[in-house]
Amino acid sequence: MPIPAYVKYIALSILFIIATVNFSKTTISIIESSKRLDETEEEVLSLESERENLEKELDYRKSDEFIEEKARNDLNLIKPGERVYVVSEELTKKVEEARKLVGEIEKSNIQKWADLFF
Repeated sequence: MPIPAYVKYIALSILFIIATVNFSKTTISIIESSKRLDETEEEVLSLESERENLEKELDYRKSDEFIEEKARNDLNLIKPGERVYVVSEELTKKVEEARKLVGEIEKSNIQKWADLFF
């Protein structure tokens, strides 16, 4: 007994739809995997850059230059034969005020008017 033609077309259509759905799912999966791969590669690059920066910082911290800087700034140590000058905070404020006044004197009248209005 032969199978009617419309049943064959329906079966083929169903198989075609199933194949199309599976192909679409596979394509979407590949695209998502590609995006994840790109994100992972970017993360690897940023981590390698961070590692290089940390290695440079570690090398600097192992250097005599860093040790000397810390000794001078944090422990207030000096080398033999050096002189230490202490500047009072009050003197520093006066110097800053003088610098501001000099800056005001050096401005032209037009600049002063512009500062006043703008």
